[in-house]
Amino acid sequence: MILVRLAFSSHLSHRSRSALQRIAPVAVGVVLSGVLLVGCGAAPTPTATPTRIPKATNTPTPTDTLTPTPIPPTATALPPTATATPLPPTPTVLPTYTPTPAPPTKTATPRVPTATPLPTNTPTPSLDFVFTRARLLSMQENGGCRGNHNFYITVLDGAGNPLNGVTVEIFWDGANPTIKAISGSKGPGKIDQPVQPGDFRLRVTNDAGAGRAVSSERSRLMRTGNWPQSEWDELKNAGYPINDPSFYCWGHYSWDVEIRRTW
Repeated sequence: MILVRLAFSSHLSHRSRSALQRIAPVAVGVVLSGVLLVGCGAAPTPTATPTRIPKATNTPTPTDTLTPTPIPPTATALPPTATATPLPPTPTVLPTYTPTPAPPTKTATPRVPTATPLPTNTPTPSLDFVFTRARLLSMQENGGCRGNHNFYITVLDGAGNPLNGVTVEIFWDGANPTIKAISGSKGPGKIDQPVQPGDFRLRVTNDAGAGRAVSSERSRLMRTGNWPQSEWDELKNAGYPINDPSFYCWGHYSWDVEIRRTW
């Protein structure tokens, strides 16, 4: 029986064999039941003739396929996934408004207050008249070694203008006589006064235009006679031949003098 089944089944297709495999247990059960009945004395039953199973078509028959129940795998504890901390959004940089600088304001320069000038007291000169020049005339200017022996005097005011009416005193140093001459007698502000050989100084004693007494300095010593050898350099500078043995101009020397009022 089994051989018949196997032989028969060998001619079947794969799908037919699957169908026979489903009904084969039933047929085997029926056969075993008959055997048992025969052994027990029961009347034999006719042997079931196998029913010819039609050849299966290619129409697939759904089958109950045992699907193994999957055993869930043991969960392995995974390390906690680091949660990324969201970064704060990057702020959008807005363009900075740069104001256009205004043109500089012209700052007015403060005017320095003008100080009111205070009236100043014009200092009164300590002297009204001073000597601004006293020069020995050269031998050529004086007319030679036997020339003049004069004082040529010019008197000026504070502005440099000729000043008349001024009395000039010509005195022998440490002795008399004294000579007084007034400016303007020989021209504007001029005095031309001849003298004898001697050693003289000058000073102003009066100013007709001042309306008051005036003060004056005394001039340097001016010689018209004998010159000590210690002062011969001044004669030499004026052109006198002091090294000539025949040199002799005693008593013939003249002076150019300027006197100025200080105001």
